[in-house]
Amino acid sequence: FSPLSWFEDRSGRAWTVSDSGIHRLDGGRFERVRFRAPDNVQRFTDGTFDRTGTLWVYSDREGLLRASGDSLVPMVAVHDSASPHARVMSDTKGRIWLAESHSVAVYDAGRLTRYEARDGWPGRVQVLFEDRAGNVWGAATGGLCKFDGSGCRVLPRRQELPGRLTLGVAEDADGAWWVAIRNGVVRLPP
Repeated sequence: FSPLSWFEDRSGRAWTVSDSGIHRLDGGRFERVRFRAPDNVQRFTDGTFDRTGTLWVYSDREGLLRASGDSLVPMVAVHDSASPHARVMSDTKGRIWLAESHSVAVYDAGRLTRYEARDGWPGRVQVLFEDRAGNVWGAATGGLCKFDGSGCRVLPRRQELPGRLTLGVAEDADGAWWVAIRNGVVRLPP
């Protein structure tokens, strides 16, 4: 199978989604985890676990689904069917973030709030990231931005990353950010 994204559960076990389903690493090999799902669910593009340990996945046809027992329950429909690939992230407050092709949405306690380009998101968001202080960031085709409660505040040009396109972000134990960009990896001190 060809993994489309990687994520981990609360115990640190690796999971992935692919064209062929949802897989977890058990005993050194990936095994498919089977869920009952709506008939039109065909392909998953990303997944995450929330702070309670519940699995959430995004399907290119159905949108956001939540695991309940051995079933996947539809929660939020696909917003942009022209480009249904999405990134999914759970933050420490229990919210589920969706980065679709032209918007970012936050699913919180059964309510969905969507933010479009006019709310400051600079292009297609490739990566969603929560720093240790609880701030949510979006790395988009047009730069790095920080969610401010009503939209996204883009870092000024003098602070932007080389190449602008960010492919991944991780924060280490010292608070430094490690940012994967098109040409390599950049370390940003705390």
